[in-house]
Amino acid sequence: MVDVANSEKVEVTGVGDILLSLYEGPRNITLSNVLYVPKLGGNLLSIGRIGLKGFKVKFLNGEAKVTGKNGETVLTAKRKGRVYIIEENKSPVYITRTKNEELWYRRMGHPHYNAVKKLDCTASKSESSPTLNELCSTCIQRKMRRQSFPYSSLHTS
Repeated sequence: MVDVANSEKVEVTGVGDILLSLYEGPRNITLSNVLYVPKLGGNLLSIGRIGLKGFKVKFLNGEAKVTGKNGETVLTAKRKGRVYIIEENKSPVYITRTKNEELWYRRMGHPHYNAVKKLDCTASKSESSPTLNELCSTCIQRKMRRQSFPYSSLHTS
């Protein structure tokens, strides 16, 4: 859970690393242990967390500059209204979230059912997701074999 300014607690649904692609300074910065909080509706960067990692933040002339341990500028955020915005290269990232194991089963090319069950492909394990049908018609057709020679009751010696 994350505490927000209005004293609400918002649920964290994931933790991971992201790559931030910037216009200036080092082109790419990896942010680790990033919290995924879909209800926030935007991306936030904690000044306190930046300080804990050994970086310094200076606010001057409508800019916030984050500098590294040896003084180099890591990123700059420009003030817009009451917030500071990090200018980044915007490359579209499309994330899909599906709770349907059957869809993942088809997307993966009809692997063994246990392979899909081992994946964390559902949004939340606590939510009920449909179970995979053990009798997939595509797999049944794929496994069918034609006989090499037609059956014949006539034998020659």
